[in-house]
This record gives sequence, C-alpha cells and structure tokens, in this order.
Amino acid sequence: MTCEELREFFDDYILGELDEAVEIRISEHLLECGSCRREVEERESLFVDFRNIPKLIPPESANRKIRNTVLTPTGEKKPFYRHWIAKTAYMAAAFLVGMVLMRGVDVVSLRAREKPAAETRIRPSYRIPYADTIKFYSAPAKNLARI
Repeated sequence: MTCEELREFFDDYILGELDEAVEIRISEHLLECGSCRREVEERESLFVDFRNIPKLIPPESANRKIRNTVLTPTGEKKPFYRHWIAKTAYMAAAFLVGMVLMRGVDVVSLRAREKPAAETRIRPSYRIPYADTIKFYSAPAKNLARI
C-alpha cells in the first residue's frame, strides 16, 4: 500500500481499532517510511494531549438552573380550548387582513385602467322577438304549395 492509502488508517491504528492484518501492514510500512512514522508519532502525541485535558465541570448554580427549567413542570396547565380560541382568532385576523389587501389591489388595478379618449355610446338593437319566424310563416301560399 502507498503512503496516501495508509494515512486514512493512522487514527484507527493509534486507537487499536484495526484488523490484525492491516495493523501488521501499517507497522511494517512505518518501519520503512520515516515520514509516515513521524506523522503517526505526532498524531499519537495529539491523542495523549487530548486525553490529558481536564474535564470542564460546570458550577452547581448552572446545573440547578438547567434542572429547574428542564425538569420541573411549568405550573398549571391551561385548558385545551384556550389554545384553539387563540388559534382561531389569529386565523380570522389573517383572513381579514388578506381580504383588505385583496380589495386594495382591486382598487389600485381599477384606477390604473385607462379611460377612453372619447365617449362612445353603444346603441341597443331593438329586435322584435321571433321576427324571423314571422317572415317564414308570412310567405305567399303558392310557395307553400311546392313544398
């Protein structure tokens, strides 16, 4: 194996978490390669330094505050319907705000439309109902005889 391939296993080698075969290969490589040996020694010293760092123990007052906020109940429970009343009120308010905003958009869009330059009048067509059927039935009798 090459140095690059073996570098992936150095941490596991130091911690002793490798198979015997892989550990033997790395040990043989470390006997031959001085740069990998130095790198493993540096990593081992880092692991030792990390193990020697004193553990941080928080003060008792911090522990007490955490326990009081996390473990103790927060007083009386509110009735379940209060939660739904507030939720419904928020939804109704949001709906009304949405309606007001939509109406405002409509007003703005109506104002933005251009008015025609000249006023035009459309004359309604006054049609006599069933006028075309009257013409059909008022045909001369001689035309009806051919049918």
